[in-house]
Amino acid sequence: MREEIRRIEEKNSGLKELASYLESDQFIEGEARLKLSLKKNGEEVAGIKDPVSGTEKESEPSTVYNMPGRENLRPEKAETNPEKWFKYFFN
Repeated sequence: MREEIRRIEEKNSGLKELASYLESDQFIEGEARLKLSLKKNGEEVAGIKDPVSGTEKESEPSTVYNMPGRENLRPEKAETNPEKWFKYFFN
């Protein structure tokens, strides 16, 4: 029982830390940059061109750097139905 209590207290502590981070301004700013493609005043944004079509991809934000827990993270892209079928049969 003591071991289980210790394990639950550690889990509870971790959840409190996570909740604290999720309520922080740093997390909110990071989510705004990642999901809403927002930027601070005075910042410059670089567009990345698709090598195949030569057009800029504005719908897919580029890699996010220098954010705790989000190193080299790309937002998830929704798979199209043909992509799902391809994965189903060939992966």
